[in-house]
Amino acid sequence: MNSDIDYELSDEWNDEQDYLPDYEGVPEVISLQATQINEALALSQRVSDPGKQWAVYLNALALAGFRQWLAARTLNFSLDETQCVILEPAIADGTSAVCHLQANALRLCLIALEPEREGDLLIPQIVVDRPDLAAHFYIPMILYEEQGAIGLPGFIRQDTLTQQRDTHGLTHREDSTYVLPKSWLDPDLDHLLLYLSCLDPQAIALPQPTSQTVPQRIHQLLVQPVLNTAQWFQAEWQTQMGPMVQALNWIVIPQRTFASAMRELQPHPDWTEMQIEALLSDLKQPINQGITIASNARAAYRNFGLSGVDLQLYGIVSLLDSPSTETEWSLLLILKHQTDQPLPNGLLLKVRDLQTMQIVQQLRSIPTAGYLFTEAIGALSEQFLVTIALDNGVAVTLPPLQFQLTQS
Repeated sequence: MNSDIDYELSDEWNDEQDYLPDYEGVPEVISLQATQINEALALSQRVSDPGKQWAVYLNALALAGFRQWLAARTLNFSLDETQCVILEPAIADGTSAVCHLQANALRLCLIALEPEREGDLLIPQIVVDRPDLAAHFYIPMILYEEQGAIGLPGFIRQDTLTQQRDTHGLTHREDSTYVLPKSWLDPDLDHLLLYLSCLDPQAIALPQPTSQTVPQRIHQLLVQPVLNTAQWFQAEWQTQMGPMVQALNWIVIPQRTFASAMRELQPHPDWTEMQIEALLSDLKQPINQGITIASNARAAYRNFGLSGVDLQLYGIVSLLDSPSTETEWSLLLILKHQTDQPLPNGLLLKVRDLQTMQIVQQLRSIPTAGYLFTEAIGALSEQFLVTIALDNGVAVTLPPLQFQLTQS
């Protein structure tokens, strides 16, 4: 995909159903808006390899189309995209998927397909075979990219797919895809809506990931927006949570409170003395190990649960400015148990450079570990992706972090 392409589609153009191509066997077609197409284009440009941007672009369109289709129904639930990632396997035809999408605790996998074949469908082998990518429902999405539209030919339950595969087999192609017979799909999308509204997730038993993780040969791109930590330096963010922080569950520690903790002075009224003493105790661990926290640092934290384990993560950000080098930024991460218990044995803290997906740091806890902490330093253009995983394979990947100076 040429990232310089400017998609300028009017809403009136998108509303013209006459422009939609005929596709036999597609019960529903959704027209996309120009803003959705531009957002998909922007998401695809996070991928550094231009040859892989097209698959991500199609995936983002599939997600936008499904989100719009679901929103048009009067349902008592919404999509949970907090762990949603776009999987972009390195395969010849660009077939790819949107994984870890959830509705009412049911996992969905959207398969992005171009309308080149009117018969069977191609789906990535990994979303069927890898337990950590398994979904309760697989939903092919036919992308009429030139017309700005999405078609839904049907869906298939995971247990149905497994049964059909065991009975009839799936053709495995050299490009790491399976040939999924279109006849296996349930074309009645009202059935899908009924399942999403009423089905107990336990009714479809998904395979459980093992502790032996598969080597990461695919690119996982988070759908969630990148969090700009430079905003933590803005005065209004030091007194209240901004909309983006609320959405991404980060709580900014007011600057005066953080400065008090660093100087071991009396706390300001925005935090109690007990809270500031706890913060100071948490900061001592990396400081005693030789990590320097700059005087201009700002901090935020977030609490979350991971398979019954209550965790807390600090993010401490500094702007590093050296006369002899390019301006850089520092991200210090401190992971601990919310109640100061030892971390679970084997808990993994992993930091990747989002552009290259190379691991910057990877730390694993031991039975007596009270903290895991690491520092990542990068240029202002670099973004970091943080993953926390238990030894049983259960993991959470947080929205990407960057430091982007805004124009005043």
